[in-house]
Amino acid sequence: AVLTVSAQKAATLSSPSGEIKANVTIEDQKLYYSVEFNGKEVLAKMPMAMKFSNGIVAGEKVKSLKPKTTTKEEVFEPAIAVRTSKANIKYNESTFNFGKYSVIFRLYDDAVAYRFVTRFGKKEINVIDETVAYNFVNDNNMLFPEESSMYTHQERKFIDTTVGAIAEKKFASHPLLATDNGVRMIITEVDLESYPGVYYQKV
Repeated sequence: AVLTVSAQKAATLSSPSGEIKANVTIEDQKLYYSVEFNGKEVLAKMPMAMKFSNGIVAGEKVKSLKPKTTTKEEVFEPAIAVRTSKANIKYNESTFNFGKYSVIFRLYDDAVAYRFVTRFGKKEINVIDETVAYNFVNDNNMLFPEESSMYTHQERKFIDTTVGAIAEKKFASHPLLATDNGVRMIITEVDLESYPGVYYQKV
């Protein structure tokens, strides 16, 4: 099945092959998600929220989950063909509507992605803060592109380390590359316009 819903407080989303699952939950009226691969949790419960200048905090004061899920296929044609000139992409898309905003999850056979979509009207609204966290289940091996300043070209040397060995004040640009018992994970961001790039710091 593409998704299952239990008491409207939890929803399990699935990739087309069923190998990847995202478990979306509500706790204390806040939105969380976790990720599984082949039945094994690789990213534990993680908060997701975005605060706007109009006072709305997407991902908080959430009472129920009523996702609408569809399966989609697209043909992607890269501007510069390297391995292929066309790629057929299939994914399951689940939309959670919460009044003036939505959260959209996409589960591919090799990826999980989400985004916030707002309906605030024509007035310009600024993003004040975004809550993003990646809670690795194990002390994974990691390639960590450590930065020394936020004024950077983001072309850093990747340090071969583990999650546990990273000092709390150290931070990195993207992508992060983690390995969990043969499962390789790349964490990055895509499709940004007029929005600052992300930096990762251990907490």
